[in-house]
Amino acid sequence: MLINIYFLVFRWWKDVGLGNRLSFARDRLVEYFFATGIVFKPHLGYCREELTKAFALVAIIDDFYHIYGTLDELNLFTSAVQRWDSNAMEGFPEYMKILYSALYNTTNEVADHIRREEGWDALPYLRKAWEDLFNAFLTETKWHYSSYKPTLEEYLNNARMSVSGCVLLVHASLLSRQRITKEALQCLETYPSLFLSSSEIFRLCNDLAISSVSDANFIIILLSYSEKTM
Repeated sequence: MLINIYFLVFRWWKDVGLGNRLSFARDRLVEYFFATGIVFKPHLGYCREELTKAFALVAIIDDFYHIYGTLDELNLFTSAVQRWDSNAMEGFPEYMKILYSALYNTTNEVADHIRREEGWDALPYLRKAWEDLFNAFLTETKWHYSSYKPTLEEYLNNARMSVSGCVLLVHASLLSRQRITKEALQCLETYPSLFLSSSEIFRLCNDLAISSVSDANFIIILLSYSEKTM
């Protein structure tokens, strides 16, 4: 079963060209397969497959926003995602077309699958999750370009989105094969506190992992702030 998912995702990875057509991309697909440990029940194979793709998209587009893309390119890409139109990538350089096409087609395929299997349209929720992620990425990049130092509250509010927890949890929720109620969908629009709190913990743990020993006290302050505001 796991081998089958590996081949499906590997074929997708080659078809969309993320690994072999982007000079800055981390062509290490196996790193994204920890999704198979998050969603482990046998009947959720499609969820594992699409969650692994989502992890890969997040990693590659994260590098685009924080390392490779110019600010003008990032603004164009973010606007194109908000439009969600196949024609939105006209005028893009080739590498941005590859990124946008991979995101656009993969997300539409997930929505089409849910529509066929369950009879409702999940695309608005998937789109919003991606839009919110890229807006958070763009905010971080603008801070960097302007040498702006956000307040702790500004940083954490944006970090809850930029760490990618919400977009991944939205995918997992929509592909869980459980009955999705109207109330649950309304909750997804603004993200439940479980999504936001776990994303904040994810961000702080990630910051701690890459920080020097001298930064440890600052991370403790962040965690203390997090406990007070949850």
